Amino acid sequence: MLDSSKDIMCGIFDSSVNMKNRTRSEMRVVRYYELELFTESSGTSYIDGRAYPIKRGMLVCSRPKQERYSQLPIRCNYIRLVAVDSVEAMALSEFPQVSMVSESEIDKIAALFLKLATAMVSESDKTLRDLRVNGIFWDILYHCKRSTTSAAALPDNTAGTVTVMKAKEYIEDNFRSECTLSVIAEQVHVSPNHLHTVFKKKMGVSPLGYVQALRINAAKQRIMAENGSMLQIALELGFSSQSHFIKVFRQQVGITPSEYRKRMNREY
Repeated sequence: MLDSSKDIMCGIFDSSVNMKNRTRSEMRVVRYYELELFTESSGTSYIDGRAYPIKRGMLVCSRPKQERYSQLPIRCNYIRLVAVDSVEAMALSEFPQVSMVSESEIDKIAALFLKLATAMVSESDKTLRDLRVNGIFWDILYHCKRSTTSAAALPDNTAGTVTVMKAKEYIEDNFRSECTLSVIAEQVHVSPNHLHTVFKKKMGVSPLGYVQALRINAAKQRIMAENGSMLQIALELGFSSQSHFIKVFRQQVGITPSEYRKRMNREY
């Protein structure tokens, strides 16, 4: 059973309050299982370099060691499960990373999140509080499981969807080589301007932004897995030079590739 005083955190995150005048959050490594219900369509969530444009009713379940940041603004109800080896964490591990709550259930589940947060502070007797918190937590999981659909299975008939998916597939297969906007647009038979517009609308990031995110994600894996030089990694991942690689890496991650290697080795 969850200990309400140390095993679970719950509340509402609103970037307009917590991160005023900012357009994106810092990159962070997830430490716990996290369940987030977004009640407004705004912003984009990035998980391990993949962009998820936020829609009302989107349910995100992230796992320890994943890397995340968000394009703001965002607002969500959240649960962080500190007890990562618990039965409750095992239940969350079976949730899809991203799914959609049916419109008729969004407000009901959001109300349960608030009910959980209230129970954690309103009951003075710890035994009673633990019982209440555990009951509401499992009620949330039940309703989420019952009323969600995998985001990948949702129909999407918006204009440009086929173009964007083809461009995305091409980028994922070729981001290590020349992958300019013109080259990508030629492969999917549209103009560069049109591709930029529909891709950003669908993915929340430009085609070249998606290329860079994939390159940086691959770079982080290479930096941790081998002792190759930064120049070698840069050139093999499609960067024009080592200095360009370092500049983009710092923009995306907040530190240089060398600092990232030292920090990850130290934390391990």
